[in-house]
Amino acid sequence: MLKMLYNIYKKRKQKILIYLAYNKQVPQPMPVIEQNYYEKLLVIINSEKLNLEETDNKNLLALQSIPKIILPSGNEIGPLEKDQFIFAENEEDKKFLINNNICKII
Repeated sequence: MLKMLYNIYKKRKQKILIYLAYNKQVPQPMPVIEQNYYEKLLVIINSEKLNLEETDNKNLLALQSIPKIILPSGNEIGPLEKDQFIFAENEEDKKFLINNNICKII
């Protein structure tokens, strides 16, 4: 019986994580325990996001090896090797590379 309750609670946690991953509002009403869990995760996610407007550095470092890709601006980049330095002028391209875990700011 305890194992069944644990599995149900685990599935509910996974459901909350899916809502957060797709940036959707969770359905209401929610139990207090789940609401607290959701709020804690939301705080963690918001604190870990990188604010690109605060950075002036345009240099990026490739996190993985990738073939040639087309960036949102229409420019092509690649192939890239892991730990290769990249210079990005376009902010939209820079956000795309960082948000998709292709590069990080150095």
